[in-house]
Amino acid sequence: MKRLLSLLIVFIFIHGCSEPVTPPEKIANDFYLNLLTGNFDSAFLMFSDESKEAVTIFDFKEYYTINIGRDYEFAIKELEENPIGVLSIGYPAIEIINISISGKTASVDLSAQINDIQAIASKLMTKILEKYTANISTQKELSSYAEEMIADEINKTDNDALPKINLKVLRIDLVLEKEGWKISENLAQNILLEKQKQDLIKEQQEAELKELNEKIEKQKLENERIKQEKKRKDEEELKRKQELEKEKLQYMENKVSIFDFEATRIDTYSDKNIPAVRFAIKNIGNKSLNIVKVTVVFYDRDDLPIYEKSYSPVLVSKYSISGDTPLKPNYIKREKEGRYYTIEELGPEWSGKATISVSEIEFTDDD
Repeated sequence: MKRLLSLLIVFIFIHGCSEPVTPPEKIANDFYLNLLTGNFDSAFLMFSDESKEAVTIFDFKEYYTINIGRDYEFAIKELEENPIGVLSIGYPAIEIINISISGKTASVDLSAQINDIQAIASKLMTKILEKYTANISTQKELSSYAEEMIADEINKTDNDALPKINLKVLRIDLVLEKEGWKISENLAQNILLEKQKQDLIKEQQEAELKELNEKIEKQKLENERIKQEKKRKDEEELKRKQELEKEKLQYMENKVSIFDFEATRIDTYSDKNIPAVRFAIKNIGNKSLNIVKVTVVFYDRDDLPIYEKSYSPVLVSKYSISGDTPLKPNYIKREKEGRYYTIEELGPEWSGKATISVSEIEFTDDD
């Protein structure tokens, strides 16, 4: 009897001294707070044994998602690998909206207010681009540069002064186990669905990337074709010009005849004994000529050239105002009787000797 009484006293003592069970709303609050502040390992440990069955901490971090405003769902892994994300959220203000307890199950509705990351980034974007452009020699990518500036802005600004955003109300289900209230969620199913979603997104991205690469390769081939075509045309154009220049040279030498060339001194109305030349040309080839230019070289008494001058007896162009016409095959061009080209630049050094040659021609396009 005494032994039974002792056991009863011990049981009453232990039961009376045990700590009360933490209420479900506190567990839900701490769980949500852990998620939003980057304590992901602690958040995982708050799930019930059944919830964690067949799920590893790696699966949890890889595929479990949380909302950080404006319907942006981020996998925990993305936030864990990008500390600026957690830092930008700031310290959330969490409010209990509703509590429902039924035996060993409960549900808690929570709302949270966090820093509005998009508003912060938008506010800083102009400054970020200006500083990045000013330091373009930096080896950092723009995203990394932006993260540093956002982090700096958050660190130096009072948290209450940063723009805020309210997250959607989140319902958290709980179950009472022997250790106390635990988060109840079908993690395996939710993670599988998220994995399938990410795999689908990855497949779509890979398909889009493949299509983009195909377009890029196609464009490269097209660019190369255009380049080769341009090269071919340039080579053909160069060859055509070279052949044309060769044809012009041969035509000047053999098909444009200069005759009645006279280099002398004449008296004009204003001057006496002025050097002057006159000549005639004939097109003895089979092409019409829009331009014929001749060059006269003048010599001293030692037969050394001392001056030259060019004349264009035939000059047809859209800028011509003389109404000149092409020199057709077998046509002749000469100045009127008694008309000369005078050369005022020549002095007594000129011996009276001069030579003339065709220096330039242009074929009529119609030919």
